[in-house]
Amino acid sequence: MTAGGCSEYRPKATNATEDGKRTNRRTEIVILPNLDQFFQLLEPQSN
Repeated sequence: MTAGGCSEYRPKATNATEDGKRTNRRTEIVILPNLDQFFQLLEPQSN
């Protein structure tokens, strides 16, 4: 698991209004697959 943030560097809206500030107070969760495990599923299995 990795956490990252963009803070004031990538706002979704302007901070000049209360609505914009409210929009920018957020937490975004992005779930990415472990690509190594995915590629292992594609490899032929030896019996």
